[in-house]
Amino acid sequence: MGKEDIRRFIRAKRNELDAVWVEQKSLAIQRQVAELPEFAKAKIICCYLAMEHEVKTDRILERCWKEGKTVCVPAYCRKTRKYRLSKTCKDMPVIEGWWKIWEPARLEWVGVEKIDLIIAPGLAFDPSGGRLGHGGGHYDRILGTSKSKLSCCKVGMAFDFQVLKNVPMGTHDVRMDIIVTEKKVVRSDEIAV
Repeated sequence: MGKEDIRRFIRAKRNELDAVWVEQKSLAIQRQVAELPEFAKAKIICCYLAMEHEVKTDRILERCWKEGKTVCVPAYCRKTRKYRLSKTCKDMPVIEGWWKIWEPARLEWVGVEKIDLIIAPGLAFDPSGGRLGHGGGHYDRILGTSKSKLSCCKVGMAFDFQVLKNVPMGTHDVRMDIIVTEKKVVRSDEIAV
């Protein structure tokens, strides 16, 4: 299947999901992420604010703030017309931003090179770390901003049905180091690409 075929297939499956199921599976996924040694070591974490049908991130965010970690989320920069990372905190109100993506009401930009761990959503992943997003390339631009300097761990969170045998990858697409689902944790360095 090509990228658009996969996107249609996964979107259709996600639209059928029951809210209680999403909540339960998201809780299991977030628990597994919180148990990663890379999460324990990270002081500055980038995490997304979940949209409908995505793996929820509420427990991860709470855990970060409880442990004193700095949290950044993607936010749209009108000046550059690109997504960047903005610091957020527990009591920061969020607003619906560009593309109906939640972002902090007050933006405080943080350079991606300062991030220790990035938790990214996606429509589909594969065991070698391949990630397929919605097609805008926003995460790939954030992740690829400073490839030579970006040594942080990249974690993809997904429901198990979103992990396919193979997803098509372009030259600008950035691979994840770890994929976490409700059933498993897959480290891409353990897989021969």
